[in-house]
Amino acid sequence: MPRLVRSFVSFTMFCTTLVAAVGCADPPAARDAGADAGVVTPQTGPPATAMGDALAAAGLDPAALPPLGALDERARAAVMDTFTRALGVGCGDCHEADYAVATPRTRIAAKMWERLVRGLARRDGGALYCDSCHAGQVTFLDRTDPRRDGALGRWMQASYVTPLERRDGAPHDCATCHGSPFVGGFLDDWGAPDDAPDGGDGGDGGDGGDGGDAPADLGAPPDLGPIGCEALLVCLDACPAGDGSCTGVCRRRASAAAKALLAAADKCASDACIAVKRCRSASDDSAACNACFSNASAGGTTGVACVPPDDPICGACAAEWLACETS
Repeated sequence: MPRLVRSFVSFTMFCTTLVAAVGCADPPAARDAGADAGVVTPQTGPPATAMGDALAAAGLDPAALPPLGALDERARAAVMDTFTRALGVGCGDCHEADYAVATPRTRIAAKMWERLVRGLARRDGGALYCDSCHAGQVTFLDRTDPRRDGALGRWMQASYVTPLERRDGAPHDCATCHGSPFVGGFLDDWGAPDDAPDGGDGGDGGDGGDGGDAPADLGAPPDLGPIGCEALLVCLDACPAGDGSCTGVCRRRASAAAKALLAAADKCASDACIAVKRCRSASDDSAACNACFSNASAGGTTGVACVPPDDPICGACAAEWLACETS
């Protein structure tokens, strides 16, 4: 099957370095009506924490927080209280009855503490904390805006990359969270046990810590799960040619529906090009076959021009590829 690199694919999480087509500059609306997530804007990024006094009362400096495992009982209780207020949850939303048992959400919280809360800061020096982004909600990104417009991808770049920096001095970019190669659903990896296969190298972002006696793990928010077809396509396109390990990670992270959509789009383009004798087989990687495959996957409602524009194969599988890119 020809390797397809589609410059118009836009996974709407962080990176405009991986997103070529971005259009809408407005930040997406909060998922829950009336929520305060709009406090994060492309002009300012996440605001400095409003929980500085609560942390200070527990002897903690929000600009120099220790690892979770280093917190004493008093400080840990205060931190857990700020978690419930910052995310609008109760203890049981994240913990099992036995608080020593790690859950996906407590693992995610531990990694967010290390990589984001301890690992990042506003470029103007302001301290970040859970409330800076969550503003009373577990989930706060609206992913329903059209992917092709790139609204969320552009907003994330402007809000969470440009205004922030890593405290360890390393460059801050999408890979701080999403890893390299880019993994859209990185929180699935963060919520997995430490011995589970990793979806990418997310960079240091701090030492990570093991959480000590604190539960190393928050249960995954309901919108977290296997990545969709568009994210799968972006992940595959980010892999170096011939890197089976990389593409394997992408496919393992994809939902069955995503893999089915991508397979249908691939088969449509391959079959169309084989039928007109421009590809010898589904594994043909010649320049002529690749050109046919790309044009069969473009045109129509994809908004992507065929080269040349009058190629008879243009748009033959546009519907199949659009179904993938919008899922």
